[in-house]
Amino acid sequence: LMETSASISYWHTRFHSEHLASPMPAVDQYDCVLIRLPRSHEYFDYVLQMVSQHLKSQGLVYVYGLNDEGIKGAAKKLKEFYGNASPVLIKNHGRIVCSLIGEDVENFTAKVLSDFSSLHTITYNGRSFPLTYYPGMFSHGTLDVGTALLLDSILPTIRHNKSNKQKKEFEILDFACGSGIISAVLSKEIESLQFDLLDNDTLSLEAAKSNVSSHSRIILGDSLKACTDGALYNLIVSNPPIHTDKNLQYETLQSLVKQAPRYLAPDGRLVIVVQARIKIEEEIEKSFDSFDVLRETTRFKVIQCTM
Repeated sequence: LMETSASISYWHTRFHSEHLASPMPAVDQYDCVLIRLPRSHEYFDYVLQMVSQHLKSQGLVYVYGLNDEGIKGAAKKLKEFYGNASPVLIKNHGRIVCSLIGEDVENFTAKVLSDFSSLHTITYNGRSFPLTYYPGMFSHGTLDVGTALLLDSILPTIRHNKSNKQKKEFEILDFACGSGIISAVLSKEIESLQFDLLDNDTLSLEAAKSNVSSHSRIILGDSLKACTDGALYNLIVSNPPIHTDKNLQYETLQSLVKQAPRYLAPDGRLVIVVQARIKIEEEIEKSFDSFDVLRETTRFKVIQCTM
């Protein structure tokens, strides 16, 4: 690369402290694109379409990944898009697959993000919630069991707390908000709630913009440090992610528990839902004065943390 004085651009749809993120790649023309095998077929289609409309004729597309991630099937997907695909390296339980872009690269119709949106109706408590989704999002088009249990737990407590408060606004932070389903339900069930929605996935935040009131604020980040300086919430609520692709990771959950007290108003609460097997109570005791298990099943538990 140094010998050819190559100019390199990076595109991530998920934010990380080490790099920025955006739902779409920078508008430019590229000679070569390198793609880490995406986590779902739908998201793979999205990535290929978005990069293809920025590729030069005779450009190259390389996709790399491990066998147990499905890289062997990548050649079929590339052939569907470009008419050719071949492995250029097979080693250490993985491979790199390459496609050469022909003169018909101009036939790729330019698309915008909204072209990839889909609408699914979620039902909760007898009410229907039409929600927008984008490729690769968690719990695409369904209300997962943990989030439903979380909603069952917090709705009565919010109603009770609001009835005892003089101020009209009740400030809520929906952490790792995904599609914004938690905020969407709460805003319909209870009036005068103010929401901040935070997530590290730019596609999820684009969906949340459509699914929750325009009065809500959208925050891109991977921790509470992304919130506005001095922000204080009556409630921080979350179904925090514990997976990075196939790997378990508890850093997001642990960081949330550790940082939350600094972002809670007096009498504020952190309420989270986690898998029943996860032992987070010891971490909670280091940061909070007390906690209660609001609900528990064989699979999940909802924990309320208070100062």
